[in-house]
Amino acid sequence: MTQTPNSRIHPAAKFFFEGDKKFFVKGITYGPFKPDGEGNYLGRPEQVEIDLALMRQAGLNLVRIYHAPPRWFLDRCAAAGMRVLVTLPWEKHIEFLRERSTRKQIAEAVRAAVSIHARHPAIFGYLVGNEISSTMARWLGARRVIEFVEELIRMGRAIDPDALFSYATYPPTEYLLPQNADFCCFNVYLHNQRDFEGYLLRLQNLTGEHPLILGEFGMDTIRHSEDEQADMLGWHIDSVVKCGLAGTILFTWTDEWFTGGEEITDWAFGIVTRERKPKKSFYTLEEKLGRNDSALPHRPLPRTPFVSVIVCSYNGARTLASCLDSLGKLNYPAYEIILVDDGSTDDTAYVAAQFPQVRYIHQSNHGLSHARNTGAAAAKGEVLAYTDSDCMADVDWLYYLIGTLVTGDYAGVGGPNITPPAQNWIQACVAAAPGGPSHVLLTDTIAEHIPGCNMAFYRWAFESMGGFDPEYHKAGDDVDFCWRIQQAGWVIAFSPAAIVWHYRRFTLRAFLKQQDGYGEAESLLRFKHLIFFGPTGTAKWRGQIYGTPRFSWFVNRPVIYHGIFGEGFFQSIYPSPQSDVAAYLSSIEWFALTIFLFGLGIFLPALRIVPYLMLGGSLCVALSYMVRAPIEPKFDTVRARLLVMLLAFAQPLVRGFSRYFTWLRFKRTPANY
Repeated sequence: MTQTPNSRIHPAAKFFFEGDKKFFVKGITYGPFKPDGEGNYLGRPEQVEIDLALMRQAGLNLVRIYHAPPRWFLDRCAAAGMRVLVTLPWEKHIEFLRERSTRKQIAEAVRAAVSIHARHPAIFGYLVGNEISSTMARWLGARRVIEFVEELIRMGRAIDPDALFSYATYPPTEYLLPQNADFCCFNVYLHNQRDFEGYLLRLQNLTGEHPLILGEFGMDTIRHSEDEQADMLGWHIDSVVKCGLAGTILFTWTDEWFTGGEEITDWAFGIVTRERKPKKSFYTLEEKLGRNDSALPHRPLPRTPFVSVIVCSYNGARTLASCLDSLGKLNYPAYEIILVDDGSTDDTAYVAAQFPQVRYIHQSNHGLSHARNTGAAAAKGEVLAYTDSDCMADVDWLYYLIGTLVTGDYAGVGGPNITPPAQNWIQACVAAAPGGPSHVLLTDTIAEHIPGCNMAFYRWAFESMGGFDPEYHKAGDDVDFCWRIQQAGWVIAFSPAAIVWHYRRFTLRAFLKQQDGYGEAESLLRFKHLIFFGPTGTAKWRGQIYGTPRFSWFVNRPVIYHGIFGEGFFQSIYPSPQSDVAAYLSSIEWFALTIFLFGLGIFLPALRIVPYLMLGGSLCVALSYMVRAPIEPKFDTVRARLLVMLLAFAQPLVRGFSRYFTWLRFKRTPANY
């Protein structure tokens, strides 16, 4: 039975959606075949119809092609319920950035290819390039190449705004990641499952909040047997799902292949033969992919312990209904939901009453840590999972969170928290401002810190630590708990696909109040964990902070390891670390010294220029943050950038003032556990 795609696919964080349902890419490359008289590389329409029917039988839902297609091909794909990802070819082996005429020719080719099929329902998206060689990228300059690819994406999106756009890179140039792409696409051929999964988790962290798909993966059945191909493609699907990717595209549909002006006869990567006879891998995929369903093909978890999901709320009624509604739809077989109302004075109790499946506990206001401990005391689960009332959990949140927890020797696990689309430009600026809750990773799989809105721990680990420290009323309890877990010799895992949507503060006042609370928490943490803090009272993380950009200079660039003679197959990016100088220039101590010298300059004219230079240094740090800040495109205006700069300037000052105020008020060290 055929079906016509009714809506375009859109990305949301690490996944694709068709309407409000997840769309998992189950793709296959198709062609190119020997061209006909009209220059068509996709074969005869009759053969295409036969192939599409077989693809649907195998559970595939997308074809990737390497040339702009004729209209009849897209129409047949739409009729068969197949999406099309079009790779737009252009000459990448020449110095395409040197001559203006060459750049113009490439741009015109992209513009023409997108224009002719704009808004066709079968179009999934476009790849505006594929595997620019590492030698060419180094020769032309990685930054210039990325900017050119970004310009091609902007050009295509202006013509067909509903289509998705990206660039297909590969391990030798994993650093070529256009920032305006809708998703990230990597061609990866690794035949060892353990190495493959390790690299996928690296790519998940490298690509941030974008969906990640594999653009090519396969095995040749001339040099390997059909059994080997079937076995490898089977574990490939399992690994892609396990690591939380948004899909994969296998290479290729048939052994028939024409490239470089020649028919290729010494490779046989197809899952069907030239005569379209299915190989063993075809039937493996048919079993793994779930027939013609585009839903995520969930692999069974090794174990599904009972989980107690604990939500703590203080006057969080505004977002509580969305939170509880999302938790009621989780794709996990055994869990309960506990809501701890920490003395709210708003409509929290009324909202909770609309969800009878939620266990509601009310207590007088004792603070966040106490509320989390109250929830744990009432919980029945082997695992305690925490989120906040201003969060919405992805439907597969527990599936990925617990899937990671039970596959290693871990005490706990966490995942990313992602900002929902902003409703206005103020919200967009607050979301892009520094100081939000972020995870800190020691490796691609091990965390130093996981935010309290997305974390889970085994009950035995929680009880061994004595729960959360009630000294922390507003924030900081999650940091303290993570550090104590690690000091006990245990490990915290990280799952990049275990997503919660976390509303940032809705107003500037709420944002500054949040930073004030974080400053208080940092002061309390410094009393207890002095070795983790620098002289200005800010935390010294061993790992890499993910999320918004860190304070740095304009000249700070990631370091790319290109391998021996620049020919390493896996060329890695090493992000630039936090700049100590930038941290000092943005600190409250530096600002206080600047104010002092302003006053001193009244009496000593020779010093008057010094505070202006010091203030200029602070503004340069805020300006460098502003340039790198990721603001939602529809709200990315000059005034939004200026507001982000102001917030980047004010945020460390508010935190610093709160740290000193708390220190002067307490001047004591909380009891250690």
